[in-house]
Formats: sequence, C-alpha cells, structure tokens
Amino acid sequence: MYAKALDYFFAWYVSTGKRGLTKAVVAEYKVELQRKGYAPATINQKLSAIRKLAAEAADNGLMDDQLANGVKALKGVPMSGVRTGNWLDRDQAQRLLQTPDITTLKGLRDRAILAVMLGGVYGAQKWQP
Repeated sequence: MYAKALDYFFAWYVSTGKRGLTKAVVAEYKVELQRKGYAPATINQKLSAIRKLAAEAADNGLMDDQLANGVKALKGVPMSGVRTGNWLDRDQAQRLLQTPDITTLKGLRDRAILAVMLGGVYGAQKWQP
C-alpha cells in the first residue's frame, strides 16, 4: 500500500509542478486528499508513506535532515466517529468465553483463542473464566 500511496503522491506532485519535498508541499497534498473526500484513515496511510520516504531520504543523505523532520512532523487527519456493527456487551462476552469445554485440548485451545480475541476488543477489562 505504501508503494501505491507514493505512486499517487508522485503523480500529484508532478502534475502540480512542485519543486522540493517540504512540509508545505505535503500539507498541500493533505488538503487535496481531504478535498477529494478521502477517509481519514486513507489520508493518514498516504501521509505515513511520505513521512517514511522523507526519513529514508534523510538517512541516505538525499534530503536535508531539517526538511525531512518538517515532513515527518506533519500531523495526520484526526479520526472520529462511532463503531458500527453488533458488539457484545460484557455479559455476552463472558458467556461466549465460557462456552468451550475446557476438559478437552480443543476446548482449552478454543477458550484461549476467544480470550485473545475478546482481550483485543475489551483490552483493559479483566476476564474471569
């Protein structure tokens, strides 16, 4: 995806006749992506690829460190909104976790998988099997 993001950026860059990879140029690109209606996550991914390019260019002596740091410091687009879909409440998650038969190896495995999945969703909450 980074390669595609960079290809898209380079095409925009060439079409605008810009000179130099600067924070101002990347900020203008960010505004263009927003104007075109790209989702914040998509914009942030594209910007991440450009930041990485600037860092690599600076590390290899192809770009001034100060310019690269400016590009790397450019903030992404804030992501907001609500999660869609059906979510388990705590009691439902607890019942799901207790479903596998833990007297068998498969049951232990299944409970471990469920615990990892639920832990990823409910992170800070502690499960009591």
